[in-house]
Amino acid sequence: MKFGGIIEPKAIYKIYGTLHRRMIVWGALLLAFGLYVILEGMHDGKDITMMFQPLIIGACLAGYPFWIARKLLASDKALFQPIEGEATESRLQISSARGSLSVAWKDVHGVRIFKQFALIYTNALVAQLLPRSFFKTDEEWEQFKTFAQINSPRRMPPWVIAVLVWVCLIVLVLLGLILFK
Repeated sequence: MKFGGIIEPKAIYKIYGTLHRRMIVWGALLLAFGLYVILEGMHDGKDITMMFQPLIIGACLAGYPFWIARKLLASDKALFQPIEGEATESRLQISSARGSLSVAWKDVHGVRIFKQFALIYTNALVAQLLPRSFFKTDEEWEQFKTFAQINSPRRMPPWVIAVLVWVCLIVLVLLGLILFK
């Protein structure tokens, strides 16, 4: 199936918002906590200069993904050039102003499918963005998702890695407490 289109700037903001949703939520929680601390400090008549830290950190966390998206939009003009491609059961081919890519699904590093876009990782750091709007019909989008999910290599989900990291950290802290009583 063939696909193609031009990435819209508002799509970049949505994508970064989706990819960094946890950071935005934690930032919003810190903002709310910071506001609460400042209001309580003002009510009690305390010096509130040090109480601005959660507010500032929360604002930075919540705004960072959108700041990065804005920097990307300002610096990468090739992002808004037409992209065309074709996906088959065995290969993915994409051509744009940056060049062309032809890769077998088995050689794709990873695939992340979201509601409105897909990220096809050609290596650990480089991903090709394919918005849902590139596909003419919902059936083509579903067919593409099927190709990507079935034919790309299986990798450990990110949440499993996060759980393993937390388990390792907890074990290390407990070992440290036991050894250094």
